[in-house]
Amino acid sequence: MFNTDGRSLQCRRFVTVRAVAEFFSASCVPGATNKTLCQLCKKGCQRSHEEPYYDYDGAFRCLKETDADVAFVKHVTALGDKDKYELLCTDGTRKPVDEYKNCHLARVPAHAVVSRYDKALSNRTFEVLDKLKDKGLFSSEGFSAKNLIFKDSTTALTKLPEMINSYMYLGEEYWNAIHSLRREVTSSPSSEKITWCAVGAAQKSKCDAWSFNSADEEGNSRMDCEFGHTVQDCIRKILLNEADAIAVDGGEVYIAGKCGLVPVMVEQYDEQKCKSPSGKFTDILNLIK
Repeated sequence: MFNTDGRSLQCRRFVTVRAVAEFFSASCVPGATNKTLCQLCKKGCQRSHEEPYYDYDGAFRCLKETDADVAFVKHVTALGDKDKYELLCTDGTRKPVDEYKNCHLARVPAHAVVSRYDKALSNRTFEVLDKLKDKGLFSSEGFSAKNLIFKDSTTALTKLPEMINSYMYLGEEYWNAIHSLRREVTSSPSSEKITWCAVGAAQKSKCDAWSFNSADEEGNSRMDCEFGHTVQDCIRKILLNEADAIAVDGGEVYIAGKCGLVPVMVEQYDEQKCKSPSGKFTDILNLIK
């Protein structure tokens, strides 16, 4: 068993680094402190563009210029040399470089701009950068390295919803993978219980009544109620695994969908329409007095 104090964390990192260093006879992993992992680097193993073998293009350059056998790169890194290299798939087979959709280690999030939690600052940053997008923002031409600040393959910056945080952006699988390397494995306890997110005090009161009535034969409640100030607050809680479900209108379904949530059931107002594809829609009327 492992505890989660500083010694356990330090030990786990040491074991991971040592395993990588022992697997590869020589490497260049900019930022590493292990000599074996820095053996192929040119300028002190720095985690910056001062090190020629830094970043994805640097890893590819290391593969081309040294006796290295493998490089970990992005899908666009080696497309210009696809006749000279192959992709190594997780099942041990190989595929052409341009078949990366069917041969990759993982799908990871794109690089992101991060800042303080400040709506005005976020808007101002986006406005400034958006005006520069056609003025060399995504080009490193004329400089000493590629992919400076932004990847040269970037075509635009997309503004994220205000409610997005790091966990939502990275996704559960990627977050847990990084979390397990840096600290501890995030467990997902299995349970027959669901947590409903109620917006406001009135919904919370009704949900609490549901919770009481949802008890099974042994008296165990099958539902918990999580309070949310707004629908967006509840969407955030669902994405953070603090709640499981909420009932929303069509416009909010759209917002939830942008955040990766999906509709799983629908209110039905006419039993005869239950089997009809149009049954998931309702009429909006213009009432006059």
